[in-house]
Amino acid sequence: MFRCGAPLAIRLSPLRTGVASTLRDSVSTRPRLKISTAAAKRLGQSPRAGWIYKSEVENPQELDGMPPMLCSVVVNGADQPSLPDAPTAVALVDPKKTVVYGRIIDLDPYCVFDQRFTIHLLERALQRREMFFANDSAGNSISCRLFHGESDGIPGLYIDKFVGSPCPVIVMRLSNMGLEGFLLSFIKAVEKVHCTEPSTALFVYSEAGGGKQQAYSELVRPAGLSDVTFDGPHDSPSGEASDNTIVIINENGVLMAVDIKDNPGYLLNRRSDRSTLQRLASTMAPSGSSLSILDLYSYSGSYAIQLLQSLHHSKSKVVCVDKDAEALRLGQLSCEENGIRKGVVQFVHSSVEQYLQELPDSARYNVIIVDPPSIAEKKERKSKNAKLHSIETVVAKAVPHLASRGLLHVTNGDNVGVSPSQLAGAVARGVAAARRPRAAIVHRGTTDYRDHPVHLSLHDSGGFCSITLEVE
Repeated sequence: MFRCGAPLAIRLSPLRTGVASTLRDSVSTRPRLKISTAAAKRLGQSPRAGWIYKSEVENPQELDGMPPMLCSVVVNGADQPSLPDAPTAVALVDPKKTVVYGRIIDLDPYCVFDQRFTIHLLERALQRREMFFANDSAGNSISCRLFHGESDGIPGLYIDKFVGSPCPVIVMRLSNMGLEGFLLSFIKAVEKVHCTEPSTALFVYSEAGGGKQQAYSELVRPAGLSDVTFDGPHDSPSGEASDNTIVIINENGVLMAVDIKDNPGYLLNRRSDRSTLQRLASTMAPSGSSLSILDLYSYSGSYAIQLLQSLHHSKSKVVCVDKDAEALRLGQLSCEENGIRKGVVQFVHSSVEQYLQELPDSARYNVIIVDPPSIAEKKERKSKNAKLHSIETVVAKAVPHLASRGLLHVTNGDNVGVSPSQLAGAVARGVAAARRPRAAIVHRGTTDYRDHPVHLSLHDSGGFCSITLEVE
């Protein structure tokens, strides 16, 4: 965890420092991106979340070879002779993209993308979160996402707040090329809006790079905490995670260990999905009974550990399987924080495929959780069929180990673009392949939209979803 009593340590790569300290937005010097009138009409119907497709750009040759940048969006002057090249919006543009060429930042073409503009958006997003996440039923402050990309106004900017011990931590991530030049401006804005308490630490993670270049920089600024130090991953010769970056948060009444330097890290959008599974499983375990739980692709075991704690029964057994050893270590820390006896939760360092292959035919579990990462091969990740086939295959191998009338909980995990209906179809095919066709849907889950909002115009762009079945 963060240690107290040592000098403050701040790390920021020299490359990022140089870029972030020199880049400034200016309306007069922005390149101009010309789009068709049809594109302008479409964008006018979906403000702030407008995507500009390359097929709609009429001057791509003028921007070829340029790095990601802010552009003034103009409608082709030939189509509007009365308003030749009049700017209509400002957008973040990446000329290397072949599909989504740019994303609208604001429909006011004369707005300046600076610290004041960022502060305005951060404050507006914070007001929304405060409506939903003031405190939980026990009066505790809740960890949540404070800013969610283009839905809150800036594509590629994500800010999470982890409320826990030893101190609250704000984690800011940049995932859009073109944003890294505004890094210091973002840091100052976040400190002003979200680091108002001296006990709040700030961690910045940028993956907004390209090609073979190391795409991220790491910064920890315990804003005002002169007695807190951060030991990053480079401090460990063995490459193991350092406890100095671990925060203990309370989610759904269960203590969870979170390593703030992980990417994508602890997924707060699964909060309500984990809570719902707790309630469903509790109905299966009347007083005095116990359950056996298998969590595949468990990462740190957030689903299984929270499920176990909701059962309040020491005889329940849990198996968490993941190939990430450091993630499993986080799960062990979570068990220690919750006072779970050793042996109740078994952490298996293995690929899911190998584990299921070696699992005895007689092994049975009351609850099986499948929360996959992007498990298709790298070259197939853009293929939706490959993603669905991967989910179907794992389900087909796991279901034979599900006890009669057991719960099967499957998510689309990191397989972005897999819709709820497509997920249900893949799961149905997997269950049928396992010759367990008598199954009923008892719940369908989605992301927690309260702090992960989605603009209405992007409602079908894909996001987290899950399905829970009772299988006979």
